[in-house]
Amino acid sequence: SADARCTPLTCHVADDSDAVTVRRTPPRELAPKFGVGKLTHHVFLCDGPACCDSELGKMAWGQLKRLAAQVNLDEEQDASLFVTRCSCLKFCDRGPIAVVYPDGTWYEQADADVITRLIEEHVLGGKPVEEFRFATDDLCSRDRDRD
Repeated sequence: SADARCTPLTCHVADDSDAVTVRRTPPRELAPKFGVGKLTHHVFLCDGPACCDSELGKMAWGQLKRLAAQVNLDEEQDASLFVTRCSCLKFCDRGPIAVVYPDGTWYEQADADVITRLIEEHVLGGKPVEEFRFATDDLCSRDRDRD
């Protein structure tokens, strides 16, 4: 579990994998710096420990962060990617578990190699990686169906 200690000017967050000190900035100021408003995809990754070995989850998260940075720095890509690590997506087997939005495609066994395919084939190529997909819950099409 994360331990957060905040003062009016700084916030130090420590968890099992890394510690960072950041200046507290209002979300309205941070959002543009993270690409919010221009994002094409948001990937959530559960890195265990319930669904997978913690080391496997840590390696998958590292790969996801590296690839997201590459995608976001490549000006020739039409994609803009935001990634979020979490400790539970409620599917506690065959992890790491990942979900890609906006189309709500859920993946099992999303280790570092599968993460690479997920970014290359799904986020950049537009085609889900079927052999690891276990569900789809397209929230956007559901909204269109209500109109």
